[in-house]
Amino acid sequence: MNVLVGDLTGLLDSTGVDRAAVVGHDWGAVLAWRLAGSLPQRVDRLVAVSVGHPAANTNGAPDQQERSRYLRWFLPPGVAERMLPRDDWRLFRDWGWHGAERNTDPNCDRQIDDLSRPGALTAGLNWYRANLGSALSTEQQDKAMAAISCPTMGVWSAGDQFLAEAQMTRSEQFVTGPWRYERLTCDHWVPVHAADELGHLLLDFLR
Repeated sequence: MNVLVGDLTGLLDSTGVDRAAVVGHDWGAVLAWRLAGSLPQRVDRLVAVSVGHPAANTNGAPDQQERSRYLRWFLPPGVAERMLPRDDWRLFRDWGWHGAERNTDPNCDRQIDDLSRPGALTAGLNWYRANLGSALSTEQQDKAMAAISCPTMGVWSAGDQFLAEAQMTRSEQFVTGPWRYERLTCDHWVPVHAADELGHLLLDFLR
């Protein structure tokens, strides 16, 4: 994750941007929280969609444990690479997209097409393998879990099959700046299945 934060700061530096509004969904939200916590001078406003502050993690709660069961077969190298693509990505469709058939959800089809490229599935899974359960120094943990001082909006959706609401609402405890919470009604894929609602929230919050 520290490498990815470095990539973002490099992008800001190369484009001459001192401070930016940062919006992220899922792993993008994890990275957005980390950037705002470790380099607060670079983040003007923060929007985290679906995933709350790292310190608000509720993995011990039964509800979140059930939603996170997939991690057991995501983390061992090679297991998910064998399981997910079988039978035209049937497990992936059932697990992530409520059983969407081919040509019924263009966003599901796009994800499958992207992940079908050589090496792409492993590259995606490596975000989990490199960042979950890895050992961090105390200093790194303190930076990663730092309270967020900029105005922050958390967005969660009631149909999210992977993340419980508590991990987002608890995030308020780790934000010292103005906090706003918005609850939508779609599934996990907020940017594509609730694009209009999210867009309106972003326009209102970021301007």
